[in-house]
Amino acid sequence: MCTMTRTLIRNARLFDGTGSDPYRADVLIEDGLFRAVGPDLPADGARVVDAAGRFVMPGMIDCHVHATLFGEEGLRTYARMGVTTVKDLGGAFDDAVGLRRRQREGGVPGARVLVVGAFVEGEPPSWGALFPGMEVHRSEEEIDRTIARNLDAGVDGIKLYAALPPPLVRRALARVAGAVPVTGHLTATTATEAVAAGIGGLEHLQLTLYRDLVPPEHALGPGDTMGNPAYWGKVRRGWEAIDPASSSPLIAAMHAAGTVMVPTLVLGARTDMGFSDEEDAAFTAAQRARMGARPAGPLPAPALLERSAANMLGVVRAMHAAGVSVLPGTDCGAVGVPPGFGYHLELALMARAMPARDVLLAATGRAAEWLRRDDIGVIAPGRRADCVLLDGDPLADIANARRIAAVYMDGEAVPAAG
Repeated sequence: MCTMTRTLIRNARLFDGTGSDPYRADVLIEDGLFRAVGPDLPADGARVVDAAGRFVMPGMIDCHVHATLFGEEGLRTYARMGVTTVKDLGGAFDDAVGLRRRQREGGVPGARVLVVGAFVEGEPPSWGALFPGMEVHRSEEEIDRTIARNLDAGVDGIKLYAALPPPLVRRALARVAGAVPVTGHLTATTATEAVAAGIGGLEHLQLTLYRDLVPPEHALGPGDTMGNPAYWGKVRRGWEAIDPASSSPLIAAMHAAGTVMVPTLVLGARTDMGFSDEEDAAFTAAQRARMGARPAGPLPAPALLERSAANMLGVVRAMHAAGVSVLPGTDCGAVGVPPGFGYHLELALMARAMPARDVLLAATGRAAEWLRRDDIGVIAPGRRADCVLLDGDPLADIANARRIAAVYMDGEAVPAAG
């Protein structure tokens, strides 16, 4: 998308995504880019938007979605809710790369999609069976072929999956050689092993950190795969027993290595386990079909949810205090998380463990740094004109990030519906 018009957002309270404190400024948008930021900018024929009493921030970023699973219509929901970029963390390779290509050609409206291609999985697959986008790897040669294919396609990152053992994790990292960010949802390889090997990011605090932190009596056994409904209750009980203080050695290693954490708290640290009517209405047809196909089971007891969630939040709190970059991601598409709405739930959960200002920074400039994108995440001249105009101050209450008056993406106003 690109606009040849000029828009001047006048007299906004600006959070620019760089880490600076909010300040009063005008923001000039032209040809899809931020052209100038500062006080009393001349309008020069621009359409003027009076932002007095309003808050402006960069378009937000969801670092963990599955766009080919939740359906393309969900990208429009994301954009309407202020999330202008999402990173797809795994789907069928041709589908994911094809979605990005079609969007770049102008055929898919909504939040900008970055891709990792397929899940780089080990054997046996960690769900007990393969699902769309999982590719099993048994040897270094298979790892080499997949990494070469992905890099040739210009993927935006690589994701290593749960059953991949430490030797193949190390091989994948060596073959990528820093060309793109590499992250992992891991089980067969511990988080400690992955950090030592040089992985850039870790996904799903609830799952990837489990083996590193859980007491021995709650250790996973051979039959404890994600495809087994009993697995999820066992992980919850394990997190009930985890002492957040036990994460100190891992957190120190992550900080020293610069490893980021995308905890997807909306999966593990929600205690209500339900959705409002508005959130429920945001589920796409693709998500409903996937949710309907999943085996049903009783929800964990509220007390278990509260204790396990509190311990997960305790680990996030310790990470943030130690300087580890904690970034928002939702896993939308792979589980029952509604597009857009699930993201704001994630921000609210993060705000229970870190200041709202740092949550917003993580959602914008810090996320862009992790994705190695110097064109998004910050309101500054020369960057893509992605921004959100809010009727409330999210620094005072993170819930105000949902009080959206307007969203601009590449300088164009995002339609409020459709």
